Amino acid sequence: DPDAADLVFGSTANVRVVPLDCTQRCLFSNMDLDAFEREGGKIGKYVKDISQFYQDFHKRVYNVNGLMLHDPTALMAVIRPDLFFWKRGAIRVCCEGILKGMTVLDEKRRNWVGENAWLGRTQMEVALEVDEREVVDFLRALFLKPE
Repeated sequence: DPDAADLVFGSTANVRVVPLDCTQRCLFSNMDLDAFEREGGKIGKYVKDISQFYQDFHKRVYNVNGLMLHDPTALMAVIRPDLFFWKRGAIRVCCEGILKGMTVLDEKRRNWVGENAWLGRTQMEVALEVDEREVVDFLRALFLKPE
């Protein structure tokens, strides 16, 4: 919901944002999920079973053989923020038209003059890059630990 996102990003909340640009780069491959089933005990088998719907969705919509790790990647930003490259700035979300849902970061590279859509916006941290190999390796190890 772009309107809700723009409202949150315009609030005074102290927020760190991990956008889809980062979370879509972190994936469990189909081979990873098969390994969880074989080697991950009950939890690994459970993860494999509940992931089938999302595997099918990611294949159909994105042509990806695996599972994008949106929520686990956002959690990793809390646990291991050092695996992300952060920038600070105001955030706006386009709420209509062809760019509806697009998120824009104002990194304060220019001084705005007069009334504008950026005036008074809270500065937030946004992850612009992620070390996807480290994130995925960390998460993979969680599911392959012996019970």
